[in-house]
Amino acid sequence: MADLMVHYRSLPELFHELAQRLPKVVDFQLLNFSLYDPERNVMKLHLWEGDVFSGVVREESLDESASGWVWEHQKSLLFPDLR
Repeated sequence: MADLMVHYRSLPELFHELAQRLPKVVDFQLLNFSLYDPERNVMKLHLWEGDVFSGVVREESLDESASGWVWEHQKSLLFPDLR
């Protein structure tokens, strides 16, 4: 997967390729890939549902997103039970 990041110049191209390859490696129903935007101080969330990249990009403040907490603290965030 790391090789893919070097070969694709834009996020849409990279995400399209990842969406095709990830289901061969891991089973998932929903996947969230988050990137920090320093200019706006937000996390940009890119979402997959099944094997389809939705193209939807949501923005959330660092204080309101789990990925923002992880980015700020550089630690794993585990939820033993999501209920």
